[in-house]
Parts: sequence; C-alpha cells; structure tokens
Amino acid sequence: MSRVIVISDKVYADLQKIKKNESFSKAIEALIESSASKGDIAVIERFFGVLSKENSSAWKKEINRSRKSFGSSRL
Repeated sequence: MSRVIVISDKVYADLQKIKKNESFSKAIEALIESSASKGDIAVIERFFGVLSKENSSAWKKEINRSRKSFGSSRL
C-alpha cells in the first residue's frame, strides 16, 4: 500500500542524495532500521527534524528514568 506524505524541499534533496539507486521507501526504511539498531533517534531526527534537540534530550532522560524505575521494581 502506498501513502502520500509531504516533505520539505530540503528533506527531499537530502533523501535524494542518500538513496542512490533505491526507492525513497527503501532509503527511509534503511534510516529507520539504522536508528533502531543503534537505539538512537538522532539518525532520523537529523533528516526529518521531528524532534528538537531539547525535546529529544528530555524524552531520552524520561525513558532512561522509566527504565531504571521499571528495572528496580522487578527485583
């Protein structure tokens, strides 16, 4: 199934540069997989600008706090 998305000209140009001979879907999928495997949203954030650095940092701190809290409650 295909979906229509709207991206800025800059994001389009960035994706065009990194996609080489593959489709945009494959390029985006590779970025997502790379991010997930590294556990770092910065890869996607750099290209899409979904989160500001401040929001990203706040989310990471909250996630780490929650993980620590969850981990200690299981002991």
